[in-house]
Amino acid sequence: MNQIQRQTIVDRFEALAGEDPEAVFLTDEHRSWSRHEIYRYVSALAGQLRENVTPGMHVGLLISDSSSYTSAFLALLKLGALVIPFNPRWSGEAKQRCADQMNVPFFVVDAHNKREIGRLNTPYFLMKRADEIWKETADDESGTDQSGMDAPMVMFSTSGSTAEPKAIILTQRQMIARVLEEEEEFRLSGEDVMLISTPLCHALATRMILTGAYIGIRLVIMRGFTAEKWVSMIGAHEITYTISTSAQLAQVVRFMENNDLPEDGFSSMRQLVSTAACLDPDVRDSIRQILPGRCHFYNLLASSETEFIAIADLGDESAADDVAGIPVSRVQIRIENDKIPAGTDEVGEIFCRGEAVFDGYYIAGTQVRGTREDGFFGTGDLGYLDGEGVLHYAGRKKKIIISGGMNIFPGDIETEIRKLEGVRECVAYPLPDDILGEVVGVVVAADERVDLKAVKKRCLESLSDYQQPRDIRFVDHIPRDELGKISWNDLHMYL
Repeated sequence: MNQIQRQTIVDRFEALAGEDPEAVFLTDEHRSWSRHEIYRYVSALAGQLRENVTPGMHVGLLISDSSSYTSAFLALLKLGALVIPFNPRWSGEAKQRCADQMNVPFFVVDAHNKREIGRLNTPYFLMKRADEIWKETADDESGTDQSGMDAPMVMFSTSGSTAEPKAIILTQRQMIARVLEEEEEFRLSGEDVMLISTPLCHALATRMILTGAYIGIRLVIMRGFTAEKWVSMIGAHEITYTISTSAQLAQVVRFMENNDLPEDGFSSMRQLVSTAACLDPDVRDSIRQILPGRCHFYNLLASSETEFIAIADLGDESAADDVAGIPVSRVQIRIENDKIPAGTDEVGEIFCRGEAVFDGYYIAGTQVRGTREDGFFGTGDLGYLDGEGVLHYAGRKKKIIISGGMNIFPGDIETEIRKLEGVRECVAYPLPDDILGEVVGVVVAADERVDLKAVKKRCLESLSDYQQPRDIRFVDHIPRDELGKISWNDLHMYL
């Protein structure tokens, strides 16, 4: 590990602020902030928080997307706290459940969330606006970085809004490994301008913030995603790099169908990355057409527990639709079936091992190991490695349909139905059956050109008999969460 890698995130940011204090670090929808201004704000906040926050303390962060979120996160790291981001859009019940399960005795909140935190009956620190607190305590450099590299640094909830909360635990060393992984895989430098278009409370956006702080990349924060705003901000801020969800890019394509590309367009873009769910081939093809020729277009297979797994070049028109990409250099991938290594082209569960893999889950007040003794983590994703070492994605293990002893991968069915002109989305899922155990059900979102007869005809022509859907339902849209992943609780209302 070199000297930079031995620095904590806050130490590294302080060093960058000293090297070039006037360099713009962050732009939100109100103003731009230099590295020096943000670091002074972080120090002032740490000084005000030190009476309430101790090293290792679980602190909830309930702040809307803004410079305040970034500054509060770094201030808590400076004090050695274990930071737990809360989603402002969760219901009050979900927030309370997470606070109880993750043992949160104290919150840092902004004015937008003050009323909500009052309902939790938990002590909190109310942040002032950055310009107010910076001026008020400009000479207060209190607070000492007490966070060790291997101490728990952050917990991200994986299911707090839909079920009993389960959080993944990451240390500072693991988070720095993720930052360096992003820098290496996408060849980032201090010349880049990064757009963050997902909610800051999610692991993806928080990691992007820390990448900016650690490497010195300028950050641009979008507060509330819309396709129109996304397109506008890329041109206005000369964005060079962003990771957006597949659902966001689908919205961008729909917006661009009815609007001309602004004059400044995407000319600044150097790299666009899609993640969170497989990108629809039609959306992928449309994005290719509007990106400048020098812009690289990728798909990122990742998870909160492991971070990067594989990266696919979406500019390669010869690549198959199921290609997840080349495994990243810092992660070791293994395909297994019941602990037995799978052969070439054989589908199995994807296991990962690497320095960025999480420490474990925090469940009911206890840290539970999430990896096996050999350090491998089972992702729950299915895939296979071909003869050239390229990873192919076959769907989620939990969503595999076992009918009469035959394994049916939903993606195979969804791919064929999506080939029908007029189909926007479709989802295949298991239905219980007294004789076969499970059979195939399908939900289709399509326009008036597609009816039941058309879907059945397509399936009969392209799928095996055991893959044929036994139940086909039409919906206006497939419900998804903020990251574009299918919201199964909402989808089940249609079933």
